[in-house]
Amino acid sequence: MNEEPQLKVSPDGTKEWRLNGKLHRTDGPALEWANGNKEWYFKGKLHRTDGPAVERANGNKEWYFKGKRHRTDGPAYEGANGDKEWWLNGETHRTDGPAIERADGTKEWRLNDELLGKGSEGFWALWDLLDDEQRSNWELLQWAPWVK
Repeated sequence: MNEEPQLKVSPDGTKEWRLNGKLHRTDGPALEWANGNKEWYFKGKLHRTDGPAVERANGNKEWYFKGKRHRTDGPAYEGANGDKEWWLNGETHRTDGPAIERADGTKEWRLNDELLGKGSEGFWALWDLLDDEQRSNWELLQWAPWVK
């Protein structure tokens, strides 16, 4: 038997689709807030494979996979203000540049959610942890202090 999610509309206009009590929808967001925010869920967890799982009305975008902030082909958080954050499996993590880039120019270098440093200090901390093959990656080298 193929069950379909049931739609419930709140008095404020928020729409939610649930299957067996959990937010769930495969053909669109499972939560459409009255304020314009949209969230994609699969079996009760934030999840989307073809775009951000959270789209805020203010322009912020967040990528999730099986309930964890995660993206392999770019930042998992893109703020409308220009902030960017790279996440893998629920942890800030990036080997080819700073894991956090703030709109004000602040950069944080992180691996497995551990802060290695900010600015050029973070670049060198990451550099020391990489092997020769990883060090030759142009994506990383564009962040080198001598390139600026």
